[in-house]
Amino acid sequence: MNSHPRPAIQLYSLNESSVSVPDLVRQAGRAGYEGVEFAGRFRQTNAAVVADALDDADVEPVACHASLPVIEAAIRGENELLEKCETVGINRLVNPHTSTASFRSKASVEALIEQYVDVARKLASHDMRLVHHTSRHEFWPLIPNAMETAIGVTPVPDGITTYLSRELTRLRRDGATGARTGFQALVDGTDATNLQFEIDVAEVTAGQLDPVEAISLVPDRLPMVHLRDTEPYGRLVTYKNAKTGAGAVDFEGAIEAATEAGVEWLVYEDEVPQDTETKLSAGISFMNRMNGVEPTRKLGKAPDN
Repeated sequence: MNSHPRPAIQLYSLNESSVSVPDLVRQAGRAGYEGVEFAGRFRQTNAAVVADALDDADVEPVACHASLPVIEAAIRGENELLEKCETVGINRLVNPHTSTASFRSKASVEALIEQYVDVARKLASHDMRLVHHTSRHEFWPLIPNAMETAIGVTPVPDGITTYLSRELTRLRRDGATGARTGFQALVDGTDATNLQFEIDVAEVTAGQLDPVEAISLVPDRLPMVHLRDTEPYGRLVTYKNAKTGAGAVDFEGAIEAATEAGVEWLVYEDEVPQDTETKLSAGISFMNRMNGVEPTRKLGKAPDN
């Protein structure tokens, strides 16, 4: 039987906090998290100070979110992202969002794959791995190449193509079409040597796929799973952030699937506004409860600056 994935938190969840990144790391450690995943504020923070905070808190750096253009600029030496990651001990860079246009058709996914493979090869020379974070639109069926060409030369609003993709998703769900999704094309066009995945269970659910099924497609390429909740709203059934456990996500099934797949980290993310300590406490309590694990650390306040 596989061991439980370890608990981590995506620090973007605490982006509204006025507390410094190093002190957020210390708070996360006291709350019971074993890892932290960095995002935008990391790049504006002294990496040596962050490394000291990780040591103080006995917390591991899971990964860092950075857009693909930022990662490519770092490889060219145009920013200090790679140097900061090396100082802190981060060996995974996660592209947190990919445009809807990248998943419109087979051709657009192939272009993304080519870009990913090139970036992954260059990161490997820095002993780093490239990770793709899932977005809901990649679970929609691909639009035929000819239709994408027509869209490219016709002033069609993005909302129309989004609506078309959602309708194709509904037809697929109802068994009326077997259209392939962008996510499937991305998985098939890459391998474990050039791309890992970070499944966001909220985004998968919003894409109208069961997170258990998504996890089953990349079990050997999945170091992290994002735990975030979402709920449907409106006549067109779009999705918005929800309080963890109160929305549409099947967390029990997702965590069981992640455990069976040998996922190392469950990364808690909650973008519903709450104060920092409440969010940290709620997140670790939720993950401990879902994993059947007794808490080993106590929440404490960050030291005064």
